[in-house]
Amino acid sequence: MRRRITILMKTALVIGLIFSLLLVMEGKPLRAAEPIKIGAIVSITGVRGFMGTPQKEAIEIVAEDVNRKGGVLGRPIEIYFEDDQSNPTVAAVAATKLVRDKKVSAIIGSSGSAACMAMIPICEREQVPMLPPTPVATSFNKWVFCVLIDDTRHGPGMLNFMVETLGARKIAILHDTGVGYLAGVKAIEENIGNYGKYGATIVIKERFESQDTNMIPQLTKIKAARSDAILLYGIAPPASVVAKNYVQLGMEIPVICSWGIASKEFAGLVGKILEGRPWIVFGLKILHGDKLPPDDPWRKNLYEPFKKALREKYGKEVQTFGANTHDALRIVVEAIKIAGSDDRLALRDALEKVRYQGLLGNFACSPTDHMGMPVESVVPQIIKDGEYWPYKK
Repeated sequence: MRRRITILMKTALVIGLIFSLLLVMEGKPLRAAEPIKIGAIVSITGVRGFMGTPQKEAIEIVAEDVNRKGGVLGRPIEIYFEDDQSNPTVAAVAATKLVRDKKVSAIIGSSGSAACMAMIPICEREQVPMLPPTPVATSFNKWVFCVLIDDTRHGPGMLNFMVETLGARKIAILHDTGVGYLAGVKAIEENIGNYGKYGATIVIKERFESQDTNMIPQLTKIKAARSDAILLYGIAPPASVVAKNYVQLGMEIPVICSWGIASKEFAGLVGKILEGRPWIVFGLKILHGDKLPPDDPWRKNLYEPFKKALREKYGKEVQTFGANTHDALRIVVEAIKIAGSDDRLALRDALEKVRYQGLLGNFACSPTDHMGMPVESVVPQIIKDGEYWPYKK
């Protein structure tokens, strides 16, 4: 019996030695499945820092959820973050680093339209799928899949609301000089002719920079032009300056805000200033998710889980900008499943087949249209008690 045990022990030892040798052959130790590498460029610092932080947090939440459930194709996803400092040049350098050094399969980013535009030539040249989580005014590009529609589609939608719902005829435009906003203004100018039967015209255009702290000169001119409504293109910080100066000048005409302004930060900054005033902010319904019925499928299956995850991990509330990158990463994951691979070309082809219902709405691209979100996903809202509520005429 003792001899038999000895033989078994020796046999087990030999098998163990053989297995160990196999593991270290050619200097290659046993490793877990290779991760799928995804790059993310967001603005953690700079003027768009308020966007980049919730975007990074949302990506981390999705990545953790996917990996906790076994990853994709049996492999974990690994996110490589870069802060572009709200600077297009830095964004371009970061994209090059992620593509060439980190060998990522796709890039999500950046927080600003100008930064995205700087990244596009790099992703196109290196043939890497890119998912901008912000509106990007660009012609069709084989490698760029826009999570959001751009301002060339969003702008005419707001114009239609101003003319048909508010009855505005004399339109004033006050806009940021960012490339996306300029494209939106151009689209409005091109579409204003469609409202000839209403007699709608643009009576004045004024511009500002994102860093401006005084809008009284522009608003004074707009007030003198006796416009029926103001279309405000920009982001939250300068829009809050416009709100403050609007009140100081005793203005009362409606102001229609583009979705770059639609953040809880803006509602917090101007909630009391604009209480009861005719300011209407176009944005995604995630801003008023809590106002929907508890049994609403979108709220129950998408909004509430995301809200719960944010509170548990970061102690924060839902931000629109985080929803953008949340959906972007979910879309990449769906594309990897369809492709059965993280190969860049296979992933690019699969992105045209993804059909995903997310926090932003229904995403669907085609071989001829890479704007993934329908115009109807952006809806008018009002601010009351520092919160967003659905607009009711």
